[in-house]
Amino acid sequence: MNFAYKIPCNLGEKYKLEQNIYVLAGKNMRMPTFTDLFYHTGDILGNDKLKPEEALTFELGYNYNVINNKSKKNIFDGQICVFQRYGKNMIDYIKAENDSLWRCVNHTKVNTTGIEVSTGFYPQEIFNPSFFITNINVSYAYIIADKPADNFLSRYVLDYLQHKVSFNLTHKVISNLLVNYSVTFKSREGKYLNKDRNYENYPNYTLLDLGIL
Repeated sequence: MNFAYKIPCNLGEKYKLEQNIYVLAGKNMRMPTFTDLFYHTGDILGNDKLKPEEALTFELGYNYNVINNKSKKNIFDGQICVFQRYGKNMIDYIKAENDSLWRCVNHTKVNTTGIEVSTGFYPQEIFNPSFFITNINVSYAYIIADKPADNFLSRYVLDYLQHKVSFNLTHKVISNLLVNYSVTFKSREGKYLNKDRNYENYPNYTLLDLGIL
């Protein structure tokens, strides 16, 4: 089920604001694969008693675009959305503390809540096309599940990126040569087995990328 509502708004002769509120709802099912059911090799053990996983998802969001009426291009844009996912019999591979095998199981119930926020600014559309910065983008995403991975490792369902913050900036150097800077902070939920065979939380980390376009 999808629903969207456009909110009209006039910012004068130069600029136009387009905004939209939407609601999404969906239900899906995933059948266990042959690997999930019967695969048994190395440290992987399938489970022929797996049930299909089911999920019911709701999302509420708002997005906007501030448009230059002359060029018909965005000056600002952005989005915010929140979602809730109700999962039943979620298929995962888990490993207990003293176990050497990844065993395929159904998690009876895992509910996930999340929020995503993003915005972009395009200075050339408000100043002039020769302005050296072409775009600035910032985004943040957060996800939390209501079931912790206590005393076992989760390979998929309970091992996820909880916080992600991104910043991107692109600017001109000469003519058509552009340079893009990207900084991303990530914080992961879950644990891993370190070199001493002990369970340890994932460390937070930051990535810096530089690209020439």
